[in-house]
Amino acid sequence: MGDPLPIPTIIHKTRKDWYFVKGHVDYIDVGNDWIMMRFANAEDRMLVFDHGPYHVNGLNFVVQSGQPSLILTLPPSIELTNGLERRV
Repeated sequence: MGDPLPIPTIIHKTRKDWYFVKGHVDYIDVGNDWIMMRFANAEDRMLVFDHGPYHVNGLNFVVQSGQPSLILTLPPSIELTNGLERRV
């Protein structure tokens, strides 16, 4: 498979390819070689989806819509109660 592409490389290439995007795009490294992109407005997001497919350094760059989810793993000695940390 090879090494993952550095985020600065992805940002540079997508900003160049997405010249039609008018608002700001946040790039967030969420781990496991995944990047979440948050668009300033829905119109830009739809334009990006409509203008694909995309490639970065000759590799497919897949853009898909999704709902971010929070996966929280706590050590056994910590519990969350009403959003507050409690050591047991």
